[in-house]
Amino acid sequence: MPVTDQVIYDHLAGRQTIGVYPLLTNDRCFLLAADLDGADWREDARAFMHTCRDLDLPAALEISRSGNGAHIWIFFAEPIPAREARQLGAALISHTCDRTRQLSLASYDRLFPNQDTMPVSWKGTLQQYAGRLHREHVEKRDVRIHDYAEIDQPQLARMWARRQRGYRAMGYELKTTLMPAVYPSTPSDNHASLSTLNA
Repeated sequence: MPVTDQVIYDHLAGRQTIGVYPLLTNDRCFLLAADLDGADWREDARAFMHTCRDLDLPAALEISRSGNGAHIWIFFAEPIPAREARQLGAALISHTCDRTRQLSLASYDRLFPNQDTMPVSWKGTLQQYAGRLHREHVEKRDVRIHDYAEIDQPQLARMWARRQRGYRAMGYELKTTLMPAVYPSTPSDNHASLSTLNA
């Protein structure tokens, strides 16, 4: 799905939910996000942002749609290994705790990407991610997932086959379109699957 101004507006207005899976197929990512939830999220978010400013690290603070939490986003100029991004996140949390003399950030929930490498199996994870899209909102019309898979890569094709079974088990209807691969690794790797799933 092209990310247009209207798509972004509809997302922010709660009419449809869009999301991004930050981990690329080469285990790199363009971003790091810290998820803060719980009673102390405001103080923890301020402290985390203060750490980023101290270290001259540009970061963006976003209040969760519920109003009961925050996401702190750090974007990279080029993709870096997810392991390094997550190490940066852990270091920022540690630095924040040291600076504020806390044992931990009580509201810290997780980092995105939440793994260092592309998962081989989607059992459980698929239901968790798709389930987030089913949260009720008065203006939500439907739930649609766009899933991209480089089906010329055998491991990714197997993962896609497992995801399809998972989507069907959750009641999704699949519509698949073949399109050119975004980052072909060889001249023969020229197809990717774009699937639109409707609940």
